[in-house]
Amino acid sequence: MLQNIGLVFRFDIFEMSTYFYLMFMTKTLKKSDKATKLAFIFGGRQLLNCWSQGSEDNKTLATQAGKHFKRCNKHLYKFPKRGEQKLVVHLFDISNAQGWSMDNFDNCSCLETKQECPYIEKIYVYV
Repeated sequence: MLQNIGLVFRFDIFEMSTYFYLMFMTKTLKKSDKATKLAFIFGGRQLLNCWSQGSEDNKTLATQAGKHFKRCNKHLYKFPKRGEQKLVVHLFDISNAQGWSMDNFDNCSCLETKQECPYIEKIYVYV
């Protein structure tokens, strides 16, 4: 019984620290800004999918998505040292989409119109 309480307590601390990190370390867009590109990394079976969206250049968005992927999955997978892990990042154009969703076949589609978003390119990023 005491072990279960300890695990719940540790989870609460982790959840609060994650919330604190996300609250102060993320960049929020102004109302006039709109994300035009989506960088998406497919995690596979056990690893989490991660993405980054914004209007920056492709390399910046891909690097942000790669760092997020490494941070989210480090408890499941032991990554090599910095700069040695090669990740595949897919870029999509979401400028005309009213929200987006991904399916299991690597397709990005608009939530309202159900049309596929245009595929920009595939970038390899080392994180």
